[in-house]
Amino acid sequence: MAKYPVDRYYIDYTSLFFKLKKHACPYCGSIVKRHKEKRMASALEARQYKLTNQDGSPISHSVQFITACFRCPACGKMISFEEMKTYEKQNK
Repeated sequence: MAKYPVDRYYIDYTSLFFKLKKHACPYCGSIVKRHKEKRMASALEARQYKLTNQDGSPISHSVQFITACFRCPACGKMISFEEMKTYEKQNK
């Protein structure tokens, strides 16, 4: 079985909101930790995101998406950056 190359696409949130502030879990109230979520996607799904190779041609192999998110050590829930921002805006 041949191994196909895997491209990695990083979606990193570098705002101070994500890096410096402590955040509470919306589900249990514990302090959450930063986490990198990794997910494999097929070439078809990568094309839906309009991802291309370095030469500009459409992707023809699997890609790995690496996104930053929050993970609660107490309840194990994963909370996206956008979900946390929305939750904190509602509960000011």
